[in-house]
Amino acid sequence: MATERGFSEYIKDMNNGVLVKYNVNDILEKIKFLAENSGLRKKISINARKTALQFDSSVMIDKYYELYKELLPI
Repeated sequence: MATERGFSEYIKDMNNGVLVKYNVNDILEKIKFLAENSGLRKKISINARKTALQFDSSVMIDKYYELYKELLPI
């Protein structure tokens, strides 16, 4: 779970995470919804793992390396 303002560029609501408004009622509503929907929880879990792997340190190192090569040609 993340607030709509926080990580919405990375989290796609009900796909790889759950976006909530910054209030208790919305958070409780989403928790209850997820508790009642095991299939959706599993889907979100699988997709969240895939998203997280895109930011793995070895992946990010390679991306930064390629960026530096582009910016600082030797």
